[in-house]
Amino acid sequence: MKALDKTFRDRIRQAEAKEKGVKLELEMESETEIKERLPFDQFTALDIRVGNILEVGPIKGSDKLLKLIIDIGSETRQVVAV
Repeated sequence: MKALDKTFRDRIRQAEAKEKGVKLELEMESETEIKERLPFDQFTALDIRVGNILEVGPIKGSDKLLKLIIDIGSETRQVVAV
């Protein structure tokens, strides 16, 4: 999560600098952040799919959860998201 938070902060800083017309040089990642990355052989073992969102709706009794119906080509899945 630390790496994701840093990415969001960097993108916000880039957008703010762009609005001001200033070029922003981002810091290089430290060795500890690089070690947190997934090794390539584990990455290739992941089952990553792209799909089309067909429906989105609230879940009864929840303020933040959404029910999504997603078509991933070979099948249609129901997914819960925050």
